[in-house]
Amino acid sequence: MPCPALPRLPGRPCRGFCRPWRAWFRLGMGALALWALFWGGLSEVGGRRPVPPETRGLVGLEWAARSPGSLAWLAEQGWVVERAWPEFRVVQVQVDGPPEERARRWAALAADPRVRYVEPDYPIQAAQPPTLGPIPPDDPLYTGQWGLARIRAAEAWEWTTGNGQVVVALIDSGFDWEHEDLRGVSLWTNPAEAAGRPGVDDDGNGLVDDLHGWDYVDGDAVPQDANGHGTHVGGTLAAFTDNGRGVAGVGRDLQVLPLRVLDASGSGFVSDLLDALAYALRAQAQIINLSLVLRLPSQALQDAVDPIHRAGILLVAATGNYGNRVYWPAAYTQTLAVAAVDQDDRRALFSNAGPETDLAAPGVAILSTLPGNRYGTRDGTSMATPHVAGVAALILSLRPDLTPIRVTPILTATAVDANRQTLPGRDEELGWGRLDAAAAMARAAAAVEMDLRLFPAHYIAGGEPISLTVELGVTDDLGTKRPVVGGRVGYALYPDNHDPGPLGGDRGTTGATGRAHFRLIAPDRPGTYRLAIAFGTRLLTRTLTIRPMPLVLELAADRPDPRVGTTVEVQVQVRTADGTAYRAPLPISLETDGGQWPGGRRRWEGTISGGRLALPLEVGTRAGAARVWAQVENQRGALELWVRPGPPARIQGPSTLVGYGNGDPVYVPLALTVLDRFGNPVSGGQIRLYGPVLEAPMEIPVADDGVARAQIPVQGRGPMPQPLWAVIPGTLSVHRMEVFVYPHRLWMPMVGR
Repeated sequence: MPCPALPRLPGRPCRGFCRPWRAWFRLGMGALALWALFWGGLSEVGGRRPVPPETRGLVGLEWAARSPGSLAWLAEQGWVVERAWPEFRVVQVQVDGPPEERARRWAALAADPRVRYVEPDYPIQAAQPPTLGPIPPDDPLYTGQWGLARIRAAEAWEWTTGNGQVVVALIDSGFDWEHEDLRGVSLWTNPAEAAGRPGVDDDGNGLVDDLHGWDYVDGDAVPQDANGHGTHVGGTLAAFTDNGRGVAGVGRDLQVLPLRVLDASGSGFVSDLLDALAYALRAQAQIINLSLVLRLPSQALQDAVDPIHRAGILLVAATGNYGNRVYWPAAYTQTLAVAAVDQDDRRALFSNAGPETDLAAPGVAILSTLPGNRYGTRDGTSMATPHVAGVAALILSLRPDLTPIRVTPILTATAVDANRQTLPGRDEELGWGRLDAAAAMARAAAAVEMDLRLFPAHYIAGGEPISLTVELGVTDDLGTKRPVVGGRVGYALYPDNHDPGPLGGDRGTTGATGRAHFRLIAPDRPGTYRLAIAFGTRLLTRTLTIRPMPLVLELAADRPDPRVGTTVEVQVQVRTADGTAYRAPLPISLETDGGQWPGGRRRWEGTISGGRLALPLEVGTRAGAARVWAQVENQRGALELWVRPGPPARIQGPSTLVGYGNGDPVYVPLALTVLDRFGNPVSGGQIRLYGPVLEAPMEIPVADDGVARAQIPVQGRGPMPQPLWAVIPGTLSVHRMEVFVYPHRLWMPMVGR
């Protein structure tokens, strides 16, 4: 069969393609099968522990060196062929031996004419950005909450998840706090009722046991939701987030104060609303969510809104549905009036419009909680309002220096002018625009100060622990710095070789002090690394230099056994592992339990330069063991001094000695303690005794515990006291005693037994 016509490459002959193609096909398939058997036996897919790059590499082969038989030269040279990819002309080889030998052999292999290149088996990682990006919550229905995605709630939560102290009053149809996705929500707690007695109006507000709010419809302490409206609004506001069930809440960690004013049909009275507003004012709620409307103006409601606004409380109210104007209380200038938009950022058909409109938020097909552990979607400006109230609560968490009503300019200034093509600027439909939680949080966070503390900060050895503290704070109008509680921070550590893959990282929130603490282990491999600290979209970076070996810390003293009350020089030396003094400045702290450093403190902090520091230590007044500790970065050293007592200064002992007997002499027991001027017992030396009762002056040795013990031979007898003096030779210290000697030991009967 003739060979099919094949196009020739310009300037190149056919090179046998016109031979019968079946024979070539059989020959090629046979060779390919043999080749596959050989190479396939060498190839592995996963399952093996990686060998360090120094012992394993990838080798690119020339065409002439890729046949199965020609690979034998690699084995003859001691290379182990582990895997092979014939279609790429690449093999993976491994070699053992000392590092110098391996380096020599790699260089020789790269110079071989049969080799195109030699390179390490480089690590790969997921293609991810070098910053700590937002992580969506694990609530399974979160993907159906289009409103949270539209306002960029996940990005907002990168700044804070709330501090748990912001109280939002939910004035609505009730709140099913037994719902599976609301059970973890923090409810406002009445402190007087919590500490009081059941069945008693402990705070005197006319309501008994109002522990977590009140039901003004049924007149009891359980504002249970018979309509579902309040539970739906409350779920959008603060559903328990990242709990693996249900939906996510905008405000996340906040306190909900449920106050029921709407019945099962969703209706109520202004009088009940006034009661709820008064309760929220007394409870010092910072935000009040009003997903309800009044179709006519009410002077009574106006009189309630005025003092609440003057108190700095933020009132967030719905503009209303299917009306020709903004309804009340949203129509009052003291409230933040919220309209609704659909998935296309257009004003919802039902959303009321008017010049009083301040802001818009998602309000169509909003997925949230319903009573009885159910979930469902609802439409309305009522559903848009908790989006705004929740973001306002997040801003207050991030900015404790702000009063709630000062949050409004941040919300309106960062809103998205969704209808700018037809109605640029503020308009009657969307007000200043659609809510943008991420932009609002970024503007609010601009005033937050971010501080990073590292320990160690100047010398870090491979494998050493690193303590990382991120502090967030904001300065209020009085100049007082206030901690930001619940701020979301995180870190990631990167090799400084432009590799985007982090070596490790973690996330956390700041506590009551505004600080978040992390602990990481320095990489074993010496070199330069980048530490990235993320707070929202703000990024703070530090360069870390990892050293091959830790520092060596040595402590000594010019006198290891100083006396009390004297001064000793403590010497600290810092060396590297090879014994060389580390001369760069390093922070150092010195502590002692037996004296004080310059300045009269037991802890001294400063800098050690040139690898040496000498500091005077004023030894304390207590004799015995005294310890000194020094810390330079992660290294801690200790020194023990033996503090000796001072010179003898006084004698301590009885003032009266009594002896019994008729012999001559009578031996009277005596024990005297020699003390220095600080009261420490002094050992060694002698005490000399003088007096008429002694035949001659007497010397008594002082034992190691500072006590001189002896039986004194007294010559005189009689009821009259005889003087006896104890003297420390060479000092002016004299201890006077009186000696009584009786012929018989007196015995007195015990009376009353």
